[in-house]
Amino acid sequence: MRKIDLRTAISEIRQAREGTGDEKSPFFIIAGAGISAPIVPLASKIAQDCKERAIKQGRTGDPHSNSPMEVYSYWFGQAFPQKIQRTRYLQELILSKPISHANFRLAHLLSEKRLATLVVTTNFDDFLSRALSLFGQAYTVCDHPDTAERVDTESSEIQIVHVHGNYWFYNGCNLSGEIEARTEDTRERSVTMMSRLDDIFSRHSPIVIGYAGWEHDVIMTALKRRLKSSLPNNLYWFCYRRSDSDPLMSFFQDHDDVCLVLPDAPVSPSSAKTKPVSKANATSGSITPGPVLSAKFVLDQLVAHFTQKAPALTEDPIGFFAGQLADCFPPDPPDDAGEDIYRLRDVIDKVKQVWEIGGK
Repeated sequence: MRKIDLRTAISEIRQAREGTGDEKSPFFIIAGAGISAPIVPLASKIAQDCKERAIKQGRTGDPHSNSPMEVYSYWFGQAFPQKIQRTRYLQELILSKPISHANFRLAHLLSEKRLATLVVTTNFDDFLSRALSLFGQAYTVCDHPDTAERVDTESSEIQIVHVHGNYWFYNGCNLSGEIEARTEDTRERSVTMMSRLDDIFSRHSPIVIGYAGWEHDVIMTALKRRLKSSLPNNLYWFCYRRSDSDPLMSFFQDHDDVCLVLPDAPVSPSSAKTKPVSKANATSGSITPGPVLSAKFVLDQLVAHFTQKAPALTEDPIGFFAGQLADCFPPDPPDDAGEDIYRLRDVIDKVKQVWEIGGK
């Protein structure tokens, strides 16, 4: 196992990708809560909020352990004993919220299909799907074990796998028992979430962004099984803080194919007086001691190295929307089909006029 900096990681990933020629990328993305924060609170903040709500209901006690998954699961269950309650709570956190900056960058990265086209995520939100839709990109979503068969590990199309479900349905995984149940690989179905992840890991190496790693969830379980043998390409795990590497060092047990990508080492107090604080290492909304690697900053660097053009939406927004409207609207109907009650043709014509006058 190696600890490397961001520059080295980008260089090695780029070299590995270019070495495949025009073939499908050897990498896929594992995305965690860090790509949706602070729009959606991290698990620690959700656990604290749930703890306060549970105490108000007269429900107290202590989790079985101090692991982040157990603390989150315990207080989530104490605050919201019913599955439908937990779903409604997640909807309150996510529904109608703006898309995070990191998710827009990840959507841009996927759109060009150079680094990766497959994302495996623990997130319940649909920010990445919404960002891809805004960019006019087609994609496939798997958000339940019953839909695991949709995932084609060799496809060149964009695919998103929500291993714990999404915020719309009460069959999502929030409690520790539900999370661990996703690791089961029963033979009642030919394809399960666990078997599909096994397949993904056997063919591609992960680039991990914004994910701290819960040891007994389905991603870490699949990864642990895969690392019993060597990987064709290295695993690159981008750590938010340098201290985040400590539990990972124990989990990976010095596996040769694992690279932990760390923020720069903290500067000494004397040099800090003369060196400005890097904007890349600044956090929003909180004060974090020492440098950090935010998901947004990591994705900025990946976008800079693995994309060649800006999304059409940002390059020519009026022309983009005019084309989107024209593509979606049916051709002129026959006389007996009735009139255009929504006057969409007029809308398209007005948008095109604006584009022709000032948008070109």
